[in-house]
Amino acid sequence: MTFNPEEEAPLRTDESVANQDDENHHKGETPLRKITEKLVSEFPLEPMHLVYLGVFRRFFLMIFETKRVTTLKSKFYKEQLSVYALSLKAYFPSELAAPRPIEDWRQFKAAEWRRLGLYDGFLIFEFLSSDPLVPSRRELKKLRILIACAIRIPSDQNLLSQYRNEADILLRRFVLKSVSLFGQTFNVFNVHSLTHLIAETLLHGSLDNFSAWIYESYLGAIKYMLRKPGKTLEQIVCRLIEQRTLLSPEKCVSQETVLSQPHNSGPTFGLSDQFQKLSLPGMTFRVFSPCDTCFVTKSDEVFVLRNVVKSREGIFLVCNAFLEKVDFFSSPLSSQLLGICRVKRLSGLKKYPVDVIKNKAVLLPLNKTGVIKEPSPHWMDEIECVCLSMLH
Repeated sequence: MTFNPEEEAPLRTDESVANQDDENHHKGETPLRKITEKLVSEFPLEPMHLVYLGVFRRFFLMIFETKRVTTLKSKFYKEQLSVYALSLKAYFPSELAAPRPIEDWRQFKAAEWRRLGLYDGFLIFEFLSSDPLVPSRRELKKLRILIACAIRIPSDQNLLSQYRNEADILLRRFVLKSVSLFGQTFNVFNVHSLTHLIAETLLHGSLDNFSAWIYESYLGAIKYMLRKPGKTLEQIVCRLIEQRTLLSPEKCVSQETVLSQPHNSGPTFGLSDQFQKLSLPGMTFRVFSPCDTCFVTKSDEVFVLRNVVKSREGIFLVCNAFLEKVDFFSSPLSSQLLGICRVKRLSGLKKYPVDVIKNKAVLLPLNKTGVIKEPSPHWMDEIECVCLSMLH
């Protein structure tokens, strides 16, 4: 089933469904009325399946598997993309799914589509669109940036509160442009539903608040509760009861800031206690890791962590700051508004309190030739990089 993006129809509301105003839609009373009267607002569009496993996957299907002139069906281009994507693997922080070959896109899970759509996809399509002989790739790049910007905004509560209207405009523009590029068959239910996604955020907040991520993630925890085949439900209930009765409240609550892995081989600014690993809610930093050291401060500067030190006054970060910071793209929005920028030239070492951290960031090397070397501990000193603030 496809939709005409230029046709408008009245939106269904809780009241219109309760009153069965659309006679062609209703075939009697639904048993769900026994649970709730709000049959529209309490059944939101689910972002994980709609956006990542739906729209993002369909976008790749159109550019890799169809016969339109805009596609990259050639095996050569898929291999080229795969090599480039895999060369970025060592640069991804531990919180995100590591890249796989683009050739395996049919087996990608939702977390991989999210990472590809909102992070490294910016560089991969920048690399492809650099070929001046194929103008259609530039159109693909513009369309991909359009949907990525439109989804980054509602994925972060701070961005959503500032740019909600802009996100709605971008999503509607994506639907129109994708139909003109790929044809009417692209606009299936998932794609059409993007035009209603921002309305859902008015009721439920950012996308992660009403997506299936939390349930999908907990399946792994449930799996590890099982000790043997058979009596699955009984085993899970027993493990949950054990957790509630045997673990004290003190053991269940983790500290907000945790330092671990002490060492003595970094710059200290006169402080004696040094640590390799800093754990904050939702973020983990590792001093000697090439991919877990970048973060954005509350003043929107981009820092690289070199050491974590502790004294009686508190926890301090020894960091370099990037001196040059510019937009990575300027259309459809300034990339810096969305936490994406090009950075280069590091300052000297300085000491900062731990509370300067706003978000952890993904720092990727910018190299349009597609040749990226394995990272050294100080790889960002040498080349221009792209910084993408991680979404929360």
